[in-house]
Amino acid sequence: MEGLEKIFFKLLEEKNNQKQAILKEAQNEKLQILKDLEEEAKKYFEGWFKKKKDSLLRRKQDEVFNLRLNYKKGTLLEKEKILKESFEKVEEFLLSHREFLPKKELVTKKDKKEVDIDLEDFLTFLKSYYAPQIEEFFPF
Repeated sequence: MEGLEKIFFKLLEEKNNQKQAILKEAQNEKLQILKDLEEEAKKYFEGWFKKKKDSLLRRKQDEVFNLRLNYKKGTLLEKEKILKESFEKVEEFLLSHREFLPKKELVTKKDKKEVDIDLEDFLTFLKSYYAPQIEEFFPF
């Protein structure tokens, strides 16, 4: 019987050793799978966070661009409004004081005549003549 018990314990020990080896192998596989999953999750979320960050950055850049654009648009509209009002005031003044309108000489073969310059022509001349100073005063 003693021999039978030894064989039985030996078989039992082998089975336990096999069970331990299988458990150890399963544990190693489990750790490897968890490690792989962790790496995949890390790669996925790194990409996701990068996309989200890039998206937010693009949105903020668009907002800044639109704010600058609206500011420039507002200043240009204000510039145009100021110029329009100033030329309207000049036109009103010249309409009420025609004597300040310059005269031009018409020279024909027979004689010379002094004729008033058309108000619209004079205003167009003023706008073109003073354009550099206006641009210097309103650089935007």
